[in-house]
Amino acid sequence: MATKGSHVVSVSLGLLALGGLGHLVSYWFLEKAQADWNANHRAALAELGRPGIERGEALRAAQEVALAAAPQVVDGAKIYGEVCAACHQVNGVGMPGAFPPLAKSDWVSKEPRVLARIVLGGIQGPITVNGTEYNGAMPGFSQLSNEEVAAVLTYVRSAFGNASGPVDASMVKTERDAGAANPKGWTAESVLLP
Repeated sequence: MATKGSHVVSVSLGLLALGGLGHLVSYWFLEKAQADWNANHRAALAELGRPGIERGEALRAAQEVALAAAPQVVDGAKIYGEVCAACHQVNGVGMPGAFPPLAKSDWVSKEPRVLARIVLGGIQGPITVNGTEYNGAMPGFSQLSNEEVAAVLTYVRSAFGNASGPVDASMVKTERDAGAANPKGWTAESVLLP
């Protein structure tokens, strides 16, 4: 025979079991609902995002094609710093007795083709710059592209107190094709000849 206390315990255990079962069922439904929602949400995002991704990919591809086709801007000041500044100095004043100045130089204002010849083929022997004679050798830099030579000459012709016009890469190419990359190097006299 059941006593009142044991009956209360049985009912309490039953309710507890029923509540636990309810929690398990609720948990299962919530997990299933969450999984379904996640799957649907991911599918919806993929559907919405795909056209945007495709447009982004197309835009990126178009930008790469445009960059490849666009003319590359060559930085004459950077080339000067890497190639010329060691001898002619960052400020273009040269080194007295060794390397002539490019700052306010009477040579820098000469015809651009003369300067292209000097950069491509180098120059050696006596040269008078701004009334001072120098007697050394400058190597040629024929490894520079026509665009790089034009950019560095344009920079030099407009920097250091010089006020000469730009140099065109097609003129540099013409000089290169005519033999400006003289392996023997130019002299002050020969570089001025037509």
